Amino acid sequence: MKHKIFSLILAATLLFTAAFPAYATETEGTETETTESTTTNTDGTSTDITSDELSLTAESAILMDATTGKILYEKNSRTKQYPASITKLMTILLALEHGSLEDEITFSHDAVFSIEPGSAHIAIQEGEILTLEQVLYGIMLRSANECANAAAEYVDGSLEKFAEHMTARAKELGCKNTN
Repeated sequence: MKHKIFSLILAATLLFTAAFPAYATETEGTETETTESTTTNTDGTSTDITSDELSLTAESAILMDATTGKILYEKNSRTKQYPASITKLMTILLALEHGSLEDEITFSHDAVFSIEPGSAHIAIQEGEILTLEQVLYGIMLRSANECANAAAEYVDGSLEKFAEHMTARAKELGCKNTN
């Protein structure tokens, strides 16, 4: 069940990008390699596509078949980048793997007040209690940093230990250059 929720999140992210191509346009002046790939349509037919048809604003991207491991598309996939919201996806994964959606999480002072000024949040107050499910919705729907911090503390007791846990789990998943 937990992995189905995570899979749905990733699928929704991919669907959003496909459904709104205006958000996935090439940055002017950016050169990309043309990569040919085949995609299977919902009716079972196949369509050949090139990277020219899949323009992205992201400087790096990779799309792979989770079943076979075959890379369907990549753009600067080995270039080191700042992790941005990928850390939130890892936070969600670890919380689902190590928790129960009904568990209650009390927001600590550090979870609430250690976020950068102006960063995404949902105005949770120190001492407020939410279920893990509510915390995960805060992360997924609003990119709420205090929710990500609270989930990290819930899983490993501190942000530092959670960061180490994320790196170890990323390596287990085959992410060779991720910290």
